[in-house]
Order: sequence, then structure tokens, then C-alpha cells
Amino acid sequence: MPQEIFFANIFGFIFGGIGLLVTVFLGIRHHKAVLWVYLIIQIMLLSYLIVGFIYDFWGVKDTRDLIEARLLFCIRNTYVFLFPYFFHTLFRPKRELLRNIAFGAEALLLTGLVLSPLFYDNATSSYGPGYIISILAQAVAMFYVFFIAFKNVKNIDNPKVKILLPVFSIMMAGQYLLIYGIGYLHWFEGMNTPFLRETFFNPIFYMLWNIAFLWSMLEVFVLKETRPCTVDERELKNKEEANLTEREWEVAIMVMEGRTAKMIAEELGISEHTVKTHVKNIYQKAGVKNRVGLTNYLKIGNNKPIAENEL
Repeated sequence: MPQEIFFANIFGFIFGGIGLLVTVFLGIRHHKAVLWVYLIIQIMLLSYLIVGFIYDFWGVKDTRDLIEARLLFCIRNTYVFLFPYFFHTLFRPKRELLRNIAFGAEALLLTGLVLSPLFYDNATSSYGPGYIISILAQAVAMFYVFFIAFKNVKNIDNPKVKILLPVFSIMMAGQYLLIYGIGYLHWFEGMNTPFLRETFFNPIFYMLWNIAFLWSMLEVFVLKETRPCTVDERELKNKEEANLTEREWEVAIMVMEGRTAKMIAEELGISEHTVKTHVKNIYQKAGVKNRVGLTNYLKIGNNKPIAENEL
């Protein structure tokens, strides 16, 4: 194994391991479903790297039945379900359950095709229709993720995440093209360089993916939680009872703590105008005009704002 490929995989494993640990920590701390979905994606991506590294490091040749290729295709087929499911959990589109069932059924059918004789014909030593169908289905799932990310990115408040979602989608598209272009369409055939091998550029993409994840998610899920809390949230209604969205709930808590629009904007990574819009919506939903009225409204057992003459 060339040194370039070896060190690319080592760095991929290091940053992948850090990404896994951070995702587990955030999932335990914040109980957000999207983080657990992302954890499964991380595990599958890391598994894909490990399989390729083992075969390349020990110089193992694939068997006549293409066990390595089938295994890698089975892992990639899980992406057909996991990536759309991740973005569904993030954006909550219409008919979300139906979409998840459709992509889940598709992933299972594709796995069955890959494990069947339809994937590879030993008699002619050529790929069969199962191989073509798997490639096309993976491409459709990738372009679906690409579409849904760009369609919904405008609904993201945090400017870093707003940039990263399209970047992730573009990285996925680039990696997909390289995998199939070099590995199966024989792009750059005859060029004997380790930089065009899948076991080199896959860990590079994975390392960049995790660096971007750590850059964005630590701010979104951790740094904003380090603020000193002067409001005991155990004495308040939950956000569903208060009829507030998750972001409105976060803003409401900070408003009750006496934070200014500028402070809230800096802490959440959004504009002051967006903060003021959230505050306006919160006050309208609560039927109050100020912070004292909001605090009174959100207390458990109280469904009415404080009377004006009591302020």
C-alpha cells in the first residue's frame, strides 16, 4: 500500500473516530433524533472505509463471486435510505413517513439484488442488471438529497449550517462521480497514481466531512449550551404546551434571562432581525407585550398572561 493511501486512511480514521465520539456525546446530551441518524451514517461511512482499507492494505484480491464489491455495494445501498432519512428528520417535509418507507423498501430491494446472481454473471464474467439498477438507484437518492438540501436551506437560521448543507451535498456528488467514474467507467485509465484510487480519495472526503461537522455542530449544539442559565426550565411548560417551535423556545428562554437581541443573535449565530422576528412571534402566541408577561405565561399551571395592572 502506498504511503499516501496509508496516511489518508489514518487521518480519515482519526477524524472519523472523533466525529463518532462527538456525535454520541451530543446525542446523549441533547436527545435529538437527527443526531442519532447522523451517528448511524457515520458508522456506515467508517465501515465502508475499513473494508476498502483491509482489502488494499493486505493486498487481498476479490473472489470470483466479488464478495468485496457486493459488501461495499450493500453498505452504499444503506445510504439510499439513511441520507434521505437524515434530511427528512432535519426538515420534516410533507408525507415524511411515506417517503421514509419508500426509501427503506428501495434499500432492502437493492441489497437483495446485490446479493443475487443478477448482480454479477460468473459465466460471462460481467456485471448484470442488478449492478446497473443499484447504480441508478444510488444516483437517484443522491440527487434527491441534493434537491431537498438546496430547497430547504433557506429555512436554516444558522449561517454556518446554511453553507454546509449544500457543501455536503456537493461533496457527496463529487465522491459518487469519482467512485463510479474511476472504478467502473475507467476514467483516467492508464494513469498509475495513488491519488486516483478509491482508498485514497474516500478517506480524504470523509476527513473533510468530519472537519466540517465539528466546525458547525459544536457551535450549534454545544457552545450555545454553555451560557449560564438563570431560568429554571423545570418550572416552565414544555415548548409543545406553550405552542412554540424549538427555535422560538430557545429564544424565549434567553429573553426571560434578560438577554438583548444582539446577544441572542451572536449566541445562536443568526441576525438581530431574525431574533426580533422570533420575539415578535413569541409575544403574539403568548398574548403578552414584555418579558415579565412572557415569564408568567410560561410558568406551569398558568395559561394567561399577567394583567397589565400587575406589571
